[in-house]
Amino acid sequence: MTSAKREDGSYRVGYHEGMNDLAAALALAQWEAFPDRLARRKQIAQEYTEAFEHIEHIRLPKARGTGEHAFYRYIVWTEQPAAAILEALREQMIDARGSVTHYLYDYLGLDAHNYPGCVTVREHLVSLPIYPALTDSDVKRIIETTCRIFEARA
Repeated sequence: MTSAKREDGSYRVGYHEGMNDLAAALALAQWEAFPDRLARRKQIAQEYTEAFEHIEHIRLPKARGTGEHAFYRYIVWTEQPAAAILEALREQMIDARGSVTHYLYDYLGLDAHNYPGCVTVREHLVSLPIYPALTDSDVKRIIETTCRIFEARA
């Protein structure tokens, strides 16, 4: 990501990335597998949703409007501090993550306290693994462990 400060003090933020022939060839090969991978992500998301919908104090992802959710990530909102949940999941060898690594204010060197909504989001979102390569036993273990962790902290 690049950013440039303009004379008026505003910023222009964007990407400067080109795609060479090799990258394009890899992308085309990946595109062929996309429908199967998307179907697998949706299957895992359905299993997560069914397993987690009874847990109090969390909100599950939902598609909005008439669109479909691609479930690139399975992100839950927790009323508990996300850091504690993430630590407990990682102790059990589950590669859960926070919301996003960096917010725009991080790239621009701005004070996070001027963006309290972003800080709140960062403190309460947990992204569970939803990789198409997860086996059914991996998904079962993630579900059981996640339920145990959330219920122990309820």
